Amino acid sequence: MRVTVRDLMTLDPVTVDANATIGETINLILNRAVGEVYVRNSEGQLLGAVSDYAVLKARLNRTAAEQPITSIMSRALVVLNPNATLESVAGSFRDSCHGQVAVVEDGKVIGQLGRRDVLRALLVLDEIRTESERHRRFEEGLPRAAKPHVAMSFSDERRMDGVVSGA
Repeated sequence: MRVTVRDLMTLDPVTVDANATIGETINLILNRAVGEVYVRNSEGQLLGAVSDYAVLKARLNRTAAEQPITSIMSRALVVLNPNATLESVAGSFRDSCHGQVAVVEDGKVIGQLGRRDVLRALLVLDEIRTESERHRRFEEGLPRAAKPHVAMSFSDERRMDGVVSGA
């Protein structure tokens, strides 16, 4: 089963315009309960990201809330292609400290994929594989005559006296 980033991503991640202030971004982070927001220009192109850690650090350093968010945003971003497979991105979550990663298409943020999304998908796929294997072993263990088989065409059936019979 081929699972892509697009299948798993959260749509419409939290973004702010490049002209937003640190104070506005702090309120957004707190009100939306997110750990990171993406900064975009007026055309919607991704410019950078600001984590809750970065705004906390700015506040503790007494950076003015009126400062533009671009003054503390990170421009070095890890981004994902929405068509990348789960298998190809799972390792990058294991090998990095990123809990959330922007999904970008044509330079615009279209979604976000988190480490928990990847973990959840891997667990579900494991369950599907286990159930498929269990079903296959069950099928192999049945005698040939006992295996389920559909012999009639449902389009040719007629109901007569409560009994289904072929035409």
